[in-house]
Amino acid sequence: MLRYVLRRTLYAIPILLGVAFLTFFLFYIVVSPKEMARRQLGKNPTDAQIHTWLSLRGYDRPWYQQFEHHVSELFLLKFGTSDSTGENIWERIRSGAPKSAQIGVLELVGSLVASLALALGIAYYRGTYIDYWATFLCVLLMSIVYIVWIVAGQYLFGKVLRYFPLAGYRGGLTSWKFVLLPALV
Repeated sequence: MLRYVLRRTLYAIPILLGVAFLTFFLFYIVVSPKEMARRQLGKNPTDAQIHTWLSLRGYDRPWYQQFEHHVSELFLLKFGTSDSTGENIWERIRSGAPKSAQIGVLELVGSLVASLALALGIAYYRGTYIDYWATFLCVLLMSIVYIVWIVAGQYLFGKVLRYFPLAGYRGGLTSWKFVLLPALV
């Protein structure tokens, strides 16, 4: 068992490095550092201003040194600040984590209860028309793309029936209104 866990852990290292390299590479494709510098520095920045901005953030170094720095910062969980907005990344994570955790826990509990109840019901009526129709319905519903469920749920329960707000979030006791619709969908 220990060999299996060790082998799986060692398999994860190249996968994590590959994902890190892919995101690092895609960063340069989507918005180049020079373009980001132009956006941050305002209208008509000089070449000297762009070069200073790039060197302050380490973009003037070779790509392999930048990647090494990127991976070491990720390993140490030092996310720093966003180059495009100047926002602290950890603060951004801290502000969104409680909302995501609420939705995740609600979704996990709800899906476990619903799945177990459905599975027990189908198993009880095994081999009958209820079993076949329930299986057909489950496969059909799983075949529909999630974005369709999201849009349909927001439209029906948020816009038409007005049971849930369509956007926003408020903490405290009223937070269930904002997380229940995403968890149900």
